[in-house]
Amino acid sequence: MEYTDYVNLEFDLIPISNTDKFEYKSTVTENNIDKYYALYPKTKKKVLSSDKYKTYVHTDTGLALAMGMERHLKARKLLFKIMEKRIEAWWD
Repeated sequence: MEYTDYVNLEFDLIPISNTDKFEYKSTVTENNIDKYYALYPKTKKKVLSSDKYKTYVHTDTGLALAMGMERHLKARKLLFKIMEKRIEAWWD
């Protein structure tokens, strides 16, 4: 699951007058981020109490990103633990 599964954004590129540049403008049209938080309460608690993510937790987007990073690390550790345990059997 991704952050985008819980938040919908509309965005526009607005031309800046007298230049060839554009301004990016986004608007949140739907925000169900609380459902994401409810799915992973332990991860949310861990992220909020960790100094590692202290710069992320000031916004909903940042908190969701930090939770995703923490869940990714957990999945990676689990994958390598499984590989370490079973790698010898793969060659038989």
